[in-house]
Amino acid sequence: MTDDLVKQLRDWRRGMYGTGWLHLAESMDSVADHIEELEAKLTKAVEALAGVDRFVKDLAPYADPHHNPVTPLARACEVYAELKGKTE
Repeated sequence: MTDDLVKQLRDWRRGMYGTGWLHLAESMDSVADHIEELEAKLTKAVEALAGVDRFVKDLAPYADPHHNPVTPLARACEVYAELKGKTE
């Protein structure tokens, strides 16, 4: 979210009294649009992380039990689990 949009959203009372309801409605529309964009990006990120998670799990039977996956892959799996609500 852009800083200006965050400022408008947080200071909605002043915007409403200064420029009327139209300004508030425009701000809310902008916020809704931005939320939709972020949700779409999050969906893509979750799909990508799911692929990494599957890849790491598929390789697990062949891995040395004393060797952890490369740190970025392990972190990607952790983030995916967190986003899905499955913290370990």
